[in-house]
Amino acid sequence: MIRFFASMLIPLWIFVYTIQFGRWMQKKKLNIAAASVYVVACLSLAVAGAVFWKVYL
Repeated sequence: MIRFFASMLIPLWIFVYTIQFGRWMQKKKLNIAAASVYVVACLSLAVAGAVFWKVYL
């Protein structure tokens, strides 16, 4: 289980960075682009979690 959490650190950092980018886009009034970035961030974290879940558990 510890390997799963350790492996999820990099995808989690990428998720946080992408969410911050989406927030910046929202401040620039690019709402549709920001929503797309949020969807991509959530999907990428979910896919990484699913893959690591299958590999390590």
